[in-house]
Formats: sequence, C-alpha cells, structure tokens
Amino acid sequence: MTIPTYDDMLAAHERIAPHIRRTPVRVSDYLNEMTGAELFF
Repeated sequence: MTIPTYDDMLAAHERIAPHIRRTPVRVSDYLNEMTGAELFF
C-alpha cells in the first residue's frame, strides 16, 4: 500500500471538484456554554 502524496490529493480534488458543495458551518454559543466545548454544525 502506498501513502498518497500531496500531488495525489490535488489530482483527486480536481476530479471531484464539480461535485463539491460548500456548506456553511454554524456554531451555537448557547450549546457551547452548556457543553463546555466548541461545537460546529
């Protein structure tokens, strides 16, 4: 098994780029306070 290189990663990104959907990341100060953690949705 060969470990993928940075160039392999870039090539993969180019292949899948048309299918990538950027989605917003949400946070909740209320839930962060409740849990004592930094949560991302």
